[in-house]
Amino acid sequence: MIGHAEAWDLTNHIEQLRSKQLFFVDAEKDMVVPQRLHLQPFIDGLLQAGAPTLRTMTIEGADHNFSQHGPQVNSMIESWITRECKL
Repeated sequence: MIGHAEAWDLTNHIEQLRSKQLFFVDAEKDMVVPQRLHLQPFIDGLLQAGAPTLRTMTIEGADHNFSQHGPQVNSMIESWITRECKL
């Protein structure tokens, strides 16, 4: 992973992704991949680049695996696809 860190760092791909329909779901209590360290810099970059269709949601009380929150995550994703994804 470390050998590919730069290629996998999404902040290096903001220009290519900013016009895409993006939806990020994170877990409030994720101690493996904390949102503020991993996702937030990318989200901030997308917002600064003017990403028009960026959506984010945080599942309160959820851990990294979204234990006990699977149906909620599924519902959120289904709702986003139904309402906002256009082919």
